[in-house]
Amino acid sequence: MMVTVLLIPPVLLSLVAPLNAAKHRNGIEALQHNHRHVVIAIPCPYAPYFDVGDHRGREWNLIAKALQSSGREPQNIYVSYEEAINYAKADYIAGVWVCGGMRLPDSGLFPSEPLLKRHFVVVTVESREFNIADISSLNSLAVAIHPTVFRVLQPQLDELNNAGEGIQKIPNHLLLASLLTTGKVDAVITEKSVFEHSLDQLSEEGRPAERTKSFELFKPVAPQILFKDRNVRDQFDAAWRKLTELGMT
Repeated sequence: MMVTVLLIPPVLLSLVAPLNAAKHRNGIEALQHNHRHVVIAIPCPYAPYFDVGDHRGREWNLIAKALQSSGREPQNIYVSYEEAINYAKADYIAGVWVCGGMRLPDSGLFPSEPLLKRHFVVVTVESREFNIADISSLNSLAVAIHPTVFRVLQPQLDELNNAGEGIQKIPNHLLLASLLTTGKVDAVITEKSVFEHSLDQLSEEGRPAERTKSFELFKPVAPQILFKDRNVRDQFDAAWRKLTELGMT
């Protein structure tokens, strides 16, 4: 695996990160006494599925609608994967959002219906004319990935040298798009809609646009919510299926 040293502009490092769950614990503990409130821990809160700060985003809107259908007041909290594991052991939340290779210890949680499918791709700059026929083709390139995406896709990365451990982990989707379009890396492994959203952000900032090419080498992955209460899970699933029947998912 080729290794590239990156000099990351400080302004890009200052972009929004997921909220620190520990700072909000007191509020969540208060909510647990109100059974109408359902707090979901989200370790992967990225647009367009989630919007950090105002709890919008396509998937969260649907999750909230499904929970509201049974008279509940949904709230989310953005956490790291490690924090999500700890929260699953506590009483502060009703469920944890997980996807793909994200695994929680077996603790009697009840998985929901699959949520919105994620389509992961390898993206390159079109002008560089890389021919990526399969995942092993990435072994000769400088590749970057978001650490959360790496965890989600880990079961599908066996063809990479050392199971992909040599890939550069960059915890910022906008920065990944910038590094690719400025030639700092050869390819990024990313979720298609998240990458397109990042490109739109770069365009809004007036940065030169580069035509990109996507290679669909991975199987789609659908996240789930692991609920603590079977009844809450069952009611959520029934509402989610209705949303699906209406073509909303």
